[in-house]
Amino acid sequence: MILKNKKKQMGQFFTPPLIADRLVQCLNQQIKTVLDLGCGQGQLGLSVLKFYPQANYIGIEKDQEYFQSCKLAMPEQNIVHIDVIDNEALSSINNLMPVDTVIGNPPFINIPACSALINEIRKSIPGLVLFRNRLRSEILFIARSLERLRIGGQASFILPMSFFTSEQYQYFRKHIISNFSAVSLFELPSHVFTGADVSTCILSFNYKYIRDEKITLGCIKESGIISDSIRIDAKHALDRMDYSYHKLLAESGILRLDRLTSISAVGGIISRGNRSRAELSNDKIKYFHTTSFPKDQTFINLDNEIMECAKYAEEGDILLARVGSRCLDKQVIVASGRRAITDCIYKIRVPNENIEQVIRALSSKYGKVWRQMNAKGSCARYITKESLLSMPLFE
Repeated sequence: MILKNKKKQMGQFFTPPLIADRLVQCLNQQIKTVLDLGCGQGQLGLSVLKFYPQANYIGIEKDQEYFQSCKLAMPEQNIVHIDVIDNEALSSINNLMPVDTVIGNPPFINIPACSALINEIRKSIPGLVLFRNRLRSEILFIARSLERLRIGGQASFILPMSFFTSEQYQYFRKHIISNFSAVSLFELPSHVFTGADVSTCILSFNYKYIRDEKITLGCIKESGIISDSIRIDAKHALDRMDYSYHKLLAESGILRLDRLTSISAVGGIISRGNRSRAELSNDKIKYFHTTSFPKDQTFINLDNEIMECAKYAEEGDILLARVGSRCLDKQVIVASGRRAITDCIYKIRVPNENIEQVIRALSSKYGKVWRQMNAKGSCARYITKESLLSMPLFE
């Protein structure tokens, strides 16, 4: 338990060997000297040496225990015990720089953002947006890696998927797309990092100030095998850079999802149940829960046994699951009656003339994929009201 809490506090979730191998294989140039800031127990270094046995590996780790493990695993390599965040201490390796390759699985944590750090990062990643005087450590690790990478070199990092889907990191995507070449982004499977409630990916690129017309997006299995990939125009990657989104666009024949009308635009109102399944059961109130969705039915008939203390669904409501990886693609219309709904259920009320349009969009292949794609979390997947209201009404 102590080790688990330590990992979570420090944002340390070590890379499985097969995923580490894939990170190295995403690089498209020979490796002579590689830098790994925050190397942990050295799994990325071991993968580098597996494919490039003559490479010179430089691993930096502040944790004494992990430093010793890494040193033991690669006794002939340069393993250094310093804190990456301490720039003065990090300068002790400048005599080994620049390198031709940088790699990393940086800690996923927030760190205090002083003016010196912000100014330093803005030199490497212009357009930095600061949130509440805190900075993502991943951004700092990337910036300090790039400072030590020669022009023409290459990079490969494991990063949170939110950097490539969230509006607040659009500046980061713009910098990557505009300044580097051979850009690729591969989504990793959920649960690949035990205990980490975050979706992740591998970002790779060449450090050349040449903007490519195309970038590669794809997804990777737990075995490290690339299961699918697509090439998209770089100009289409600024809003979102994830494979799932662009695969959906390609299959549906839509250039941009925001050109379709949405649930919100047709006057949709979404609310959720106000009591848990356990509470309703204890009070002997019949309820509709995520396990209540009928199989292969568009409509459902309910009884009228409700109590005023519970929110309920009634005729004309569209019911959706709010949480649950296996039921986020389910929906049903209440044809008659009323019943209490649990706090795991959303009900959508739209004007009568739009019910058919909305249920058709929700039931379509693209509506189901869209909800899975926009669900948050990796353990208990859930979708927000805001996401549902913005869902395009696929034809």
